[in-house]
Amino acid sequence: MRNRDYRNVFLALALGALLAACGGGDSGTDNNGGTGGSGGSPTGSASLSWLPPAENIDGSTLTNLAGYRIYRGTSANSMSLAATVSNPGVTSYVVENLPSGTHYFAVSAYNSNNAESDRSATSSKTIP
Repeated sequence: MRNRDYRNVFLALALGALLAACGGGDSGTDNNGGTGGSGGSPTGSASLSWLPPAENIDGSTLTNLAGYRIYRGTSANSMSLAATVSNPGVTSYVVENLPSGTHYFAVSAYNSNNAESDRSATSSKTIP
């Protein structure tokens, strides 16, 4: 069971249509080796952004935010870790090389003790 030291306050996970090649920068580590998953040719990207958590569950100020984990899957009920953003100042990420189909995304935050928040609300994007 995860130790949730802080609130999951990034309610705005926004997805944008980025069908051109866009760089995700050096903001995170792609745990899928840059592939878009199984099947199909890579055809699109999804731009994710979120609001960082500001306080612990007890209402005190969050001072040890360490980064974010981005989850992705082809089902809202079955998402796996897609990337880790180890810079707490980064609040956006581009998931590239997505094959055709609907992709679901959620973000969690983690602190310096590696305690992870609940995941954000799930958002989706369909790649034609």
